[in-house]
Amino acid sequence: MKRLCLYGGAFDPVHNGHIHFAKAIVASFKPDTLYFIPAAHSPFKHGIKHAEDRHRLNMLSIAARSVPDSRVSRVEIERKGLSYTLDTLKYFHAAYPGSRLYWVIGDDNLDMLDKWKGYPEHFRYAGFIVLPRCHEEDLQERIDAHPYGDRLHALDAGTLPLASTDIRRRIARGEPVSGLLPDAVNDYIQENGLYR
Repeated sequence: MKRLCLYGGAFDPVHNGHIHFAKAIVASFKPDTLYFIPAAHSPFKHGIKHAEDRHRLNMLSIAARSVPDSRVSRVEIERKGLSYTLDTLKYFHAAYPGSRLYWVIGDDNLDMLDKWKGYPEHFRYAGFIVLPRCHEEDLQERIDAHPYGDRLHALDAGTLPLASTDIRRRIARGEPVSGLLPDAVNDYIQENGLYR
């Protein structure tokens, strides 16, 4: 049975935190493929995008080279409109029948799952990998207390407090971002004048 890990987000821009967690997911869950899935429009971010879709896809393609067994999916970009996780899970379920799917979320989303469109139907299609973005120390307790805790899997990877919002702000101010982004992604941002 194939195992696919689905890592969605704005990736605006993709940064070293995303890559750190992607590599940890590959090492821990050993998927046949990890898909980075940039959202067209997140229902929780009011559709705000700072870089055009083509730039986000290009930056992800550059960054994904360092993550074994990873690919970039255009499914949400091509679908357009609001990007709902349930729609994407149904797409992968139909496109890869018989595969075991895992959707990646940050622990900051754990208490918001019941606000997602179609919840809890998501758990018919996938288990969830929970990244320790903010609350590593009590993450397993929060998972154990969740109604679908048996479908939630904590990633043991340590927290890495990076945010695309902060990186965009630093770039706009002309502040250095080396060490926060893959070097090749930083080069791409500079060459294309993004986030100025």
